[in-house]
Amino acid sequence: MKAKRILALLLAMMMVFMLAACSSDKKEDTSASSSTDSSTSAEKKEEPKKEEKKEEPKKEEKKEEPKKEETAPAAEENENITIECLFSNHDSQPYTEATWLLPKKALEKFNITMNMNAIPSASFEEKKNTTLASGEIPDLVMGVAKSVCDEYGKLGMFMNFMNYIDIMPNMAKIMDEYPTLKAYMPSENEMYAQASQITTAGAVNTACYFIPMIRMDIMNELGLSQWESYDEFYDVLAAMKTKYPDSYPWVNRQGIAFIISVFAPGLGIDSFPSGLSSTGWGVWKEDSKSFTSIMDEPNFKEWVIFMNKLYNDGLLDPSYATDDTQTWESKIVSGAGFFACDYFARPEM
Repeated sequence: MKAKRILALLLAMMMVFMLAACSSDKKEDTSASSSTDSSTSAEKKEEPKKEEKKEEPKKEEKKEEPKKEETAPAAEENENITIECLFSNHDSQPYTEATWLLPKKALEKFNITMNMNAIPSASFEEKKNTTLASGEIPDLVMGVAKSVCDEYGKLGMFMNFMNYIDIMPNMAKIMDEYPTLKAYMPSENEMYAQASQITTAGAVNTACYFIPMIRMDIMNELGLSQWESYDEFYDVLAAMKTKYPDSYPWVNRQGIAFIISVFAPGLGIDSFPSGLSSTGWGVWKEDSKSFTSIMDEPNFKEWVIFMNKLYNDGLLDPSYATDDTQTWESKIVSGAGFFACDYFARPEM
């Protein structure tokens, strides 16, 4: 049963890759189905041949064969297996059973029931840390940093996917197709976490997942127009600071990953740091078909200088890298700040 449970977990986790590459999944699915069907039909063809030679009249034996198959291990492999899943649930994108595809596909394809334990995002970190420290870890944990997975994985608390790569053809295929996934391997033979997002050429287009947002009522009050350059953007924030001196016009949360994901296209940098659990600080070079460090980009240096100027002039909240979601939200609601970069669902909130 333990072996079955390990296989079930692997199959469930593979769904992340399979859903990210639907076309390849369908091909794999088709070949797997045809392989199973052909082996089954082959077995059925072989049985009658033996019966025809030995006891041709005995038709009853043909009926008995299926009965034996019903109690065979193959039938047991189709029994339902339940796994516990822990993940962070945020009000801006709440978990709903109707819209989550993964549990449905796991049940449909592998007869795996996923018990989704949605933990409010405000208390998820504490819950996650307590759970990891206790050693009583759920079967599947979503939203754990790669560094944490590597640390606990080396202690044997998370499965090493590379130990099972020979029975995961879909995962092996996707890793060959997207070499950047190997950034998740702390060594050649280890991999304790899987990516929820894949950084590839053109991935900068997915930066629309995060957007800039600003209080238009304040813009209209001050007669400000949409900016078209960094200098004009600075002037907008400066005007807001002049009108509301106790504010920091730009308030932010969770460091600079969100910010650069939004600003990278305007800087001419093909980078999406919020992908790959904030390990994607590489820049894709289309001409050489390779990744380089964002630290080598001249425009990135100019951007850092610009951000430093905003910080020194009181236009960027000094707590931009340390504020949690609740603190940041309270600043937006109370009018302590007017501009931010965050999920596209935030303006509706």
